[in-house]
Amino acid sequence: MSSSQRLLKLANGFTMPQMGLGTLFLKDAKAIEHAITKVGYRHIDTASITMNEKEVGIAVNNAIATGGLTREELFVTTKIWHNQYSDPEAALKKSLAAMKLD
Repeated sequence: MSSSQRLLKLANGFTMPQMGLGTLFLKDAKAIEHAITKVGYRHIDTASITMNEKEVGIAVNNAIATGGLTREELFVTTKIWHNQYSDPEAALKKSLAAMKLD
């Protein structure tokens, strides 16, 4: 990603890249890892409905382990599906567990 990448300032003071890699239809952790380590993406976007959170987690964790990155440098966003609205906290915990992220 370009160093001129637009950032969004979050309410907690963090900034995150406005543009993220959408992972719809991506089931290859290596492709996602390549986007992080070689292309420079720092924002990865997934959703529980895409059923690839496991692959996203593998890619993020591999990029941290081998790419010299820290977890704090990578933003991972996910979305919950309409049948998860009644308990979004449980949905988030399930997504984080699938990705093996905190």
